[in-house]
Amino acid sequence: MQAADHVIAPLKHWQLSEVTAVNQTFLGTMNDTFIVTTSDRRVVLRQHRLSRCRAMVEREHALMAHARERGVPCPKALVARSGERFIEEAGRLYSLFEHAPGQQVRRRHLTAKHAASMGAALAQVHDSIADCAPVQGRPSDEPWGTAELPTSAETAHLLQRLLTAIQRRTEATEVDRWAQERVGSQLAWLEAHPGEPPTLCSRESRTLHGDYQDSNVFFDDHQQVCAVIDWDNSGYGSTAGEMLRAMLLSFDLDAELCQAFLDGYRDIRAADLEDLYLEAELYSWRKLHDTWIYDTVYLNGDSRPSRFITPGTYAPFIDRWKAVHSTLR
Repeated sequence: MQAADHVIAPLKHWQLSEVTAVNQTFLGTMNDTFIVTTSDRRVVLRQHRLSRCRAMVEREHALMAHARERGVPCPKALVARSGERFIEEAGRLYSLFEHAPGQQVRRRHLTAKHAASMGAALAQVHDSIADCAPVQGRPSDEPWGTAELPTSAETAHLLQRLLTAIQRRTEATEVDRWAQERVGSQLAWLEAHPGEPPTLCSRESRTLHGDYQDSNVFFDDHQQVCAVIDWDNSGYGSTAGEMLRAMLLSFDLDAELCQAFLDGYRDIRAADLEDLYLEAELYSWRKLHDTWIYDTVYLNGDSRPSRFITPGTYAPFIDRWKAVHSTLR
């Protein structure tokens, strides 16, 4: 059995048949997730991140249960012997879920049919959880995504700190060299274009899934979404912003797939191209000030997000979006 004792102990809180294998998955960047195989089925054990309090885990479970009741395909949480949907073991919180049906599809294998189904599923999510409290944060009168932005001076200071930390590594890897090139070019661009954050945002805000992308959906044999997982980043924000992020992360802004995604979404609910453009401007500004991957790896010593570090210099997101936006209808 491939599992540490600290993973086996929490499983004793649930009524399971004989556990034959426990294997960790490495798709997530924050929570630790384990596929548990028993003599009669597979289930998924989630070890919630340390920053999660009981209230946040309770909200996550409530949100998923509400979505399931509204017809959104998401895994059911299994109730522990105590009657609760999550338990505490050795100072950590754990949940156990049904294993999602279907299969995940690698990004390079996604088709227009996959993309259309992802769009329709996201629209269903947006309609289904609009009246739910998000896992993180509360609705705000502030334009979504602007209140928490750092100043250009603050970001420049942090980028310089990161650059120094990367350069001080005694045995630099190829990834370290990529990080140095990216952080250095991001700092140079910011210093040349300090500017001000966008003042306009899209017109619709509500409770969102929070991390809707290809790695958090499963497809059936007909290329239709049959499960949506990982709801712990749910927050209050812009529906257009979540659509934009999904198109970037899942399809790398491929025009054909983005159009299919948009068409699928519009089969369920309205989506406005102007709202997407406004969110692209805001997202571009946010990405200019975004350093979490490098903070995590080089300041906090957690190498898990290092797989997201790729070669290339910084370029404003809005320039890429303009090229795709002109093709959408």
